[in-house]
Order: sequence, then C-alpha cells, then structure tokens
Amino acid sequence: MTEQFNEFLESVDPKHRAFVQELHEMFLGTGTKVTIEKKAAGFLVVYKSAKTKKSVFNIYFRKNGLHVRLYPAASSNKVTLTDYMVSEIDKAVDCKRLKGGECSDKCVTGYDFELCGKHYKKCRLCCFAFLVTEESKPVIETWVKEELVELL
Repeated sequence: MTEQFNEFLESVDPKHRAFVQELHEMFLGTGTKVTIEKKAAGFLVVYKSAKTKKSVFNIYFRKNGLHVRLYPAASSNKVTLTDYMVSEIDKAVDCKRLKGGECSDKCVTGYDFELCGKHYKKCRLCCFAFLVTEESKPVIETWVKEELVELL
C-alpha cells in the first residue's frame, strides 16, 4: 500500500502534496481503510469507515486538477465554505430519491440540508466534490477533522 500511495503522491502537484499527505495520515490515524486504484484520468484514493464500511472521503484527478469528495455524516454547519464551494454545491445534481423519483438499486440516498438560507436535496456522489485550491484546502482540512471526530 505504501508503495502505491507514494506513486499516487508523486502524481500530485507539488503544491498540494503536503496537504494530501496530511489528510492521508489523519485518516490512517483513525483506522480508516484505504484503497488506491489507477484510473484513466489518474489515481482514485478511497477512504472508508472501518465501522460502517462506507466511503467517507475520496481524492481523485480530473482534467482541471486534483479533486476531493466528502461524504459527511456530521453536520457541516461548523465549517464555513468558500463562495466557490457553495457554487459547486448549487450546481450539483439533485437527488432523484429525495425528489420523489427513482435511482439505481445501489444508490444511497443523498443529502437534504440548508445552506446560506437555501434548501437543497443533492446527490451523495456529487454534492460535496471540490477542486483542491489554496482557498479550498483549509476548509477541506477543517471539514475532514470534524468528520473524523464522528468516525471515532
């Protein structure tokens, strides 16, 4: 696993490596299970709760850079999001199940929440997916720390 993670880390932009390494160590410190897969666009790193076996965090690549996806279990009211992050949530696909429609049998129902005075019903897979930037890194790190408290 260490060799595979090191290969992944080498593919990360140097300005984000310390951030990714720190997140990785935080997850490992909680006993979170880590899987690393090489995909066409780059690596996909998935962190799963040892208790629930559900994904809690992903790191992956897209054409425009390094992205993260959070699957928050705790209230995100403790985290102040950037304008970019709020706009990404706003653009995310609505959850078909929460809107009264049908989705895949494997679908886990999305998130029903309020943010900035607006009510959202968003898909779990795209709601909290963000490009890693200098502005988003401290927010992501704070959010992960809040979520890890819930995992313990």
